[in-house]
Amino acid sequence: MTQAHFDDKTFKFEGRTIAILSYFTIVGWIAALILHSNNPTRLGAFHLRQSLGLFLTWVILSFIPVIGWLLAVAIIALWAIALYGAIESQEKELPYVGEFFQQSFNSLIE
Repeated sequence: MTQAHFDDKTFKFEGRTIAILSYFTIVGWIAALILHSNNPTRLGAFHLRQSLGLFLTWVILSFIPVIGWLLAVAIIALWAIALYGAIESQEKELPYVGEFFQQSFNSLIE
């Protein structure tokens, strides 16, 4: 195994770890952001943006009685889809909101 090959695997593993960690509470997101700042990866940045968007959307919906609470259930489904994508090391945007999250938070998380 060459050194370059080993470094590629390490790089992908850390990006995947950051991606997965970003979906577990705001504390996990902050930890993932700190790890990402030390070793930025495209995969990590993608999932940091997606998870931040999901979290903020959930917070906003939680303040809207009944309808917001029902829509928050959809956020849980999107969270599961996004977490699966992180586990599989995929950069697949979430339905309906993924592109918006990527564009909105692109300058914040690179």
